[in-house]
Amino acid sequence: MLLLAPALLLAPLARAEEVVLRNDTAYDDGFGPGDHVAWLGYPECAGVVLDPPPEAYPLVLHTVQVFLGSSLGNQDHAITHLTMGIYVLEEGEAMRLPGWKEWTVPEAPFQVTVASDQLNALSLDDPEQGLYPLTVEAGDVAIWVCAPDPDDSELPGQWPYADLATDTSGLVIDSDAPSGGSWVSDGDGVHALSELGAEGSWVIRAVSGYDVAVPLAVTAVSPATAELGRAAEVTVTGAGFDAATVATIGGLALSAAATVDADHLAGRSPSGLPVGVHDVMVTGADGASATLVKAFTVTEPADTDPPEDTDGPADTDVADTDGADTAADDTGTPDEAGEGCGCAVAPTRLTAWLGLAALALAWQRRSTRA
Repeated sequence: MLLLAPALLLAPLARAEEVVLRNDTAYDDGFGPGDHVAWLGYPECAGVVLDPPPEAYPLVLHTVQVFLGSSLGNQDHAITHLTMGIYVLEEGEAMRLPGWKEWTVPEAPFQVTVASDQLNALSLDDPEQGLYPLTVEAGDVAIWVCAPDPDDSELPGQWPYADLATDTSGLVIDSDAPSGGSWVSDGDGVHALSELGAEGSWVIRAVSGYDVAVPLAVTAVSPATAELGRAAEVTVTGAGFDAATVATIGGLALSAAATVDADHLAGRSPSGLPVGVHDVMVTGADGASATLVKAFTVTEPADTDPPEDTDGPADTDVADTDGADTAADDTGTPDEAGEGCGCAVAPTRLTAWLGLAALALAWQRRSTRA
């Protein structure tokens, strides 16, 4: 049995900053003129098919939001239960109510509260209940919310409550939303919500808020060489980096290291690495690591200084401090005795000048005689 009652109360809901899949368009999350609440009796279920945009994959669904409202607000805070299941529809597959063994998320009871100012958040991240976040790589997401069995002692009461004389509470239908994607199962089959005379969409949403874990990896280092004793500005490329990721080369950490983004880390290579090839390793805060073997090479420094000339004569000037002309021999030892040392004396600018002067004097005398 599906009972519809008009919503007479405008009650906006507080919105969380979350990424959601939804068919409803009630962005104020409140009742509007013409909206309804629908009371479902066992074994009836309300279902939605959510069609994520291609760029949203992969999804990690961790919460389903369900809006149980009260037309007049008289039944707010009433507590009841529901069961819920999720599975993935393959491309072209029609909406159906599958056997319970087909649920991607197993059938599980949830306690819910009738409220005119908030949605119920049903967590899929509850290992004690056998529930875990659902990763969806492709396909549509089908969600069924079902009334509990009144004969089940663990789920007492009907869902939620139907009392047309005073108030009616139930699952909210956003009448302004397109009718496609909302379904009802009445035990005899699956019907579009519009076939039962209700236009709009169930306010049932799936929340995808977890980041998909990217395995730590290192694929390159640039530049891949450095000279012995020198540090190079390097960029390590990989995946899964964060602010806590540490990079090492040859077991020594990069200095002035900083994570640029999830795929790049920059820093200075260790100057204390010996000549040879070395592994590049990245390590995360959880201890996970990845290694690029023999990725960085330390080379001998290039010999760029010119060789010293040891064969030519030394060009040495000796300061004349006492007015005497003093020359140093090729070992730098003055001939203090004046008798010479018997060794070759390298010419200096002074002796070269004296030689030129004598040659000029001789030329002058020869010219005079002529």
